[in-house]
Amino acid sequence: MPYCPKCRCEYDFGIEVCSDCDVDLIAELPPPIPEEYQNEEWVELYSFPGTLYAGMAIELLNREGIPAYSQSFFGGSAMGVSTAGDYVGAVASVFVL
Repeated sequence: MPYCPKCRCEYDFGIEVCSDCDVDLIAELPPPIPEEYQNEEWVELYSFPGTLYAGMAIELLNREGIPAYSQSFFGGSAMGVSTAGDYVGAVASVFVL
């Protein structure tokens, strides 16, 4: 199911934009930001081609004690496939404090 990265609402397949936030939906929600970091300013560190490399970067950052999370951006194809997985053109951005 697609989700809104802003309000975290779940949508039916085939819907690509959140009707409340007017942002593109993503295939899966990132884990919630821990409460102690919610009011901090997160900046985009880098955009990776897919979720695999983003996950590896987050693991390395976390090992060094740097809080980080990734956000996979919703995409589609001419065949109607809508996912934020590791397909050609997929993007996963890593954010840090």
